[in-house]
Amino acid sequence: IIPHYDAPKGLDPMLAGYVYMKKYNSKHLTALIIWMAVQGYISIEREEEKTYLNKEEKSIVGEKEYIVKLFESMFSKEDRVMVSNMPTSFVNRITSIVSLVNTQTRSEGYIDKERVNKKGVLSILGIILVGFSLFVLLPILTIYAAVGTGWGLIISGVAMVIVSSKIDIRSIEGNKLYYQLLGLKMYINTAEKHRIEFHNDPKKFRGVFETLLPYAIIFGLEQKWAEEFKDLYKDTQPDWYRGDFNTFTPYLISRSISSLNSGIRTSSTKAYGSSSGYRSSGWSSGGSGFSGGSSGGGGGGSGGSSW
Repeated sequence: IIPHYDAPKGLDPMLAGYVYMKKYNSKHLTALIIWMAVQGYISIEREEEKTYLNKEEKSIVGEKEYIVKLFESMFSKEDRVMVSNMPTSFVNRITSIVSLVNTQTRSEGYIDKERVNKKGVLSILGIILVGFSLFVLLPILTIYAAVGTGWGLIISGVAMVIVSSKIDIRSIEGNKLYYQLLGLKMYINTAEKHRIEFHNDPKKFRGVFETLLPYAIIFGLEQKWAEEFKDLYKDTQPDWYRGDFNTFTPYLISRSISSLNSGIRTSSTKAYGSSSGYRSSGWSSGGSGFSGGSSGGGGGGSGGSSW
């Protein structure tokens, strides 16, 4: 693995996160919202201890379908929404947005459909075998003193589930992309080595910070990334981030991201809670997949003000 200094071309953080983890995680949606802000489609505003997402004039037309749907779901009624009170349309659209991302990974050849099917079938058969053996066959075999046969089938079923969990559903192209993302993660994680370079050209590297921030989120490294750029915004702040504070620092964004992700995670839980496939621990065998996952890495959980 070698460091990559840029995100893969044309790969937004939602799609990148899905390929990286092979399932949906709420922080991927958080990263996509930050990405939309960096791209100029929305702005983030803090006012009297509340945080808002504002719709900007730049047209979202031309972006991938799930990005457009996310944008439309946030601003279905108003051009300004409070993060702590996202519209119902946003919650209702999450499952369809994730489904579109899931489809996109397959259409672009990052996820192998045959491997997904094999993984799903093997997992389901294993679960059925364990359940049938444990609750139906084992009691019957106990009567005939053939318990060993029942336990043998249970062990076989468990083995099938374990084997299915080891199947890599990424395609060859998907794994190439995965290793590029690992290289990007390596660069973000070792950013302190480039600190002198950052400070020699602060204007340039403010752009680097903002461009790669969404990807740092999917790796759980946004706090570490923000820490390395904390002195680069002494006299300015991003065009897409406004607030009632005297001094802007990237750490403010990091803290805000943690709160935003908390809200997204709650919305995701609501959206998937009504689905029979939902489990709080996350699911991803062959469907869209969900994992709650908290945002924030490198330096532990972020505290401070809430959105």
